[in-house]
Amino acid sequence: AGASCSTAPNAVTALVRLMQSEDPASRDQMAWVSLCGGLALSNAGLGAVHGLAGVIGGLTGAGHGAICGALLGPVLQMNARLVVKGSDADLRLTEVRSMLAAAFAVKPDQAAGALASWARSAGLPKVTELGLAPAQFESVAQAALLSSSMRGNPVAVSKDDLMEVLASEP
Repeated sequence: AGASCSTAPNAVTALVRLMQSEDPASRDQMAWVSLCGGLALSNAGLGAVHGLAGVIGGLTGAGHGAICGALLGPVLQMNARLVVKGSDADLRLTEVRSMLAAAFAVKPDQAAGALASWARSAGLPKVTELGLAPAQFESVAQAALLSSSMRGNPVAVSKDDLMEVLASEP
């Protein structure tokens, strides 16, 4: 009652807690975050994570969530590197990095790396472990650029940028 999707910043904290042990309040928080995330994605669009994940999933048959989880940290790092400082996209990415920084007790510029490292330590495989061969990086990056999901990415990216994401997984 009275909850809003602005409570979503607690998602990472809840997920970290659930990876340690069962916690009904954290599970409730994750259900709420899932609903808010679905609403946000349907209204704001997707981005590079989903653009890449759709192509990789089609090639490998790997699970969409596992692919997205493996790519989220590296894509956040790429977007932070490419964003125009002071732009609306920069402000949104700064918010995301700040939420992650609080959850992982790191500085905001270390947040995306902390997320990527945590995902690996929690058992999420690299995309290469999900069946994507390095020789496929270029064709995957090219196909992802053509996907409708890429229109929602907060910054413009190139094939080389996406290939760097695929090669940079922790």
